[in-house]
Amino acid sequence: MSKEHNLPGKLSERITVVDIGSGSIKASIFDQSANGQLVMIATLSEDLRICLSIGEEISHQKISQIISFLGKVTNLSKKHNAQKIIAVATQAARQSSNFSNVSSNILSKTGIDIRTITGLREAELIALNIYKQAGLDRFMSFDLGCGSMEIAEFDKRLVASWSLPISVLNLNQLHNFEKARDVIAQRLKDIKPHTQDIKYIPLIGSSGMLRLAAKLITGDSHRGMLTFSEIENLFNELKGK
Repeated sequence: MSKEHNLPGKLSERITVVDIGSGSIKASIFDQSANGQLVMIATLSEDLRICLSIGEEISHQKISQIISFLGKVTNLSKKHNAQKIIAVATQAARQSSNFSNVSSNILSKTGIDIRTITGLREAELIALNIYKQAGLDRFMSFDLGCGSMEIAEFDKRLVASWSLPISVLNLNQLHNFEKARDVIAQRLKDIKPHTQDIKYIPLIGSSGMLRLAAKLITGDSHRGMLTFSEIENLFNELKGK
């Protein structure tokens, strides 16, 4: 089967990936099966919520929490013989006024170098992950997180990606379903997706909030993706409550 994509090459070693997100901090250890598929063999996560002070300095309390978590990650990696730790940070780090100093401090204390990735790169990685997991050649992906929303269009390859300053936090501050919907609609209108009509293209969402929604809809706490119709039905059910 021939498919165009920008996926990483074959793993030569067991690795640990750390995601310092705006809402939580997560670590997963990956190995490669005999048929070349990535297999998650261990995972660890904690609430972080640095999005609550987005645009400001990350507090000493949050820095200490990150350092403590990375200590647990190091121990878990040693336990599972992971030879490499890759750590990335997203929107809250991008918007922080002191993350450069924070990452230097963390590197000196843990030996782990944290790279801040762009919103566009984050959107691309989300889409590529969905491509690998869902097996779809064509879809629109979105991730509504605590700090930002990432969108990508995929059609046998990555067509386009966007990162928008819309988050669970600022939508919640609107205190109104109609206002939140209007804000998202305007943002989507502004970016003018490449696709002329996305109505019939699968829309795949992923994030901690989506996993919570999936649990509400399906009862499955491990399901991390929802279709547009499932999300729409949940919003309609919750509207006005």
